[in-house]
Amino acid sequence: MKSILFLLFLPFASLLAQEDFSLRNVAGGHFSISLRKSGGASIDNPPIDIYYGSPNRILDMQPYLAWKIKRNTLFGLRLGYQSVFTLYEAQDIGVNLKTYDRTYSVGVFTRHFLTPEKAFRFFLEPSLGAHLTVNSRREDDDDREAVYHVRQASLKVSPGVTYQLSQHFGLLAKFGQFGLRTGKLVYEYDADVWFREFFADASLAAFALGVEYRW
Repeated sequence: MKSILFLLFLPFASLLAQEDFSLRNVAGGHFSISLRKSGGASIDNPPIDIYYGSPNRILDMQPYLAWKIKRNTLFGLRLGYQSVFTLYEAQDIGVNLKTYDRTYSVGVFTRHFLTPEKAFRFFLEPSLGAHLTVNSRREDDDDREAVYHVRQASLKVSPGVTYQLSQHFGLLAKFGQFGLRTGKLVYEYDADVWFREFFADASLAAFALGVEYRW
């Protein structure tokens, strides 16, 4: 019986031995869909919280192309789109507040693999990006929509893993991000506000799954 199983396994073992898992150019994309608890909203005068935050509904998509530049390194270009919807439930005033954030991004990255010849490999991905966020908010009793923009640049690092299913197809997972972002808030009626901050995000919204094609 053992000899029969061994003979049946031989063709699959031969195929696995012939697979080439060396680093190649890739085309792919990663996405995430999640719910994340938001904080409350408030007004400044008087300074009181008037809304309870409900979970954010987040959709994030990032297609990319990357080229092999070293034995263990890729250089790539990436586009991004993220949509965030939040409903704030009123505490006392009986009016709900809805906010929408839509972020458009473009960036470059390098991906450095620790085990570039293996099917399962860890990587670190530094990236530089430019982002435009359009925020709109509306209360239930108001037909008008308040809009402001956030223009920012980011420098960040994301850890992750890839797993090669075959010579051409693989899976990707990224686990959070940390770095620096700077930019300004552009209001419709108020003065612009500049900001700079360090950030680290290991939440579910920063976890992403993707698919890659190698050539």
